[in-house]
Amino acid sequence: MRPAPASDQRGMVLLIVLLVISLITVMAASLSRTGQTTRQSVSAAQQRLQVKWQLLGAEAAVAADLQRQLDASGGMLPNAAAWLSPRAVRVGGGSVSYALSDVGACFNLNWLLAVQKNQTAQKGSQDALPALAWFQQLLARAGIGQNISLQALQNMLQGYQFRDPSQLLAVASIAPAAWQRLRPQLCAVSGPVRGQNLNINGLTVAQIPLIQAALKKPVDDDRLRQLLASRPEKGWKDPGQIPPTLSSGLPVATLFGTSSTDYQLTLESDAPGGRWILRTRLHYEKKKMHVVYRQFEDNAE
Repeated sequence: MRPAPASDQRGMVLLIVLLVISLITVMAASLSRTGQTTRQSVSAAQQRLQVKWQLLGAEAAVAADLQRQLDASGGMLPNAAAWLSPRAVRVGGGSVSYALSDVGACFNLNWLLAVQKNQTAQKGSQDALPALAWFQQLLARAGIGQNISLQALQNMLQGYQFRDPSQLLAVASIAPAAWQRLRPQLCAVSGPVRGQNLNINGLTVAQIPLIQAALKKPVDDDRLRQLLASRPEKGWKDPGQIPPTLSSGLPVATLFGTSSTDYQLTLESDAPGGRWILRTRLHYEKKKMHVVYRQFEDNAE
């Protein structure tokens, strides 16, 4: 056989060189994309970590301030209405907004579980409803036309207590609008149940339906607004201090307390790149503030 012409060999070599160059180009582009993705991932992780530490720093500052206030007033939060309004704190060169809610000024869903363990909780008082009837009235006022089965709740919890009000949605179909009305009235405080009363110093006007739902004979909403508006700056130290003109017809002694041990703190950072939220449950006991749990929400863009 005659050898292939030199031009054919050169063409084959050229083709191989082009294929190798193409392969190297593809590999370089792939490595570049991988490197860019890795850099973006590392940058996002660093930003997430920075924001998380910023929120934890804000949490520590707010919790310390709250503890100082409670220590100085014997466990009663002074000027509770101001504390419950949205605020902001500077941490790490950025601003963190926060809102504090008094978990002692809402319907504790774990009261429902205590009904089964302690049948005396079913009786209520002369003017206030027991926990289960109170809860059903609250559902009706929120526009929820169904009673939620206590047995269904117990089956869902499997011997545990409520940790969050949203667990109700696992056993009941509640429309979003009705849930928005009901949710601010509810809380879930774990541990032993120490009576069914609301911290009068931590209630807001938005929780008037919560008070009304507890009453066997509802009173005028305007009088309840006057009751809340008449609270002294440092709060009432005893329900007996409430003026008789405002307390008439209300089961003050059984429905109201004047202090709380549990607070829900919601912090939000204005750092770029997303919506960064930290939800913290605080428990105050023996002049110490304890973090019960934290939930970090990262809604990055």
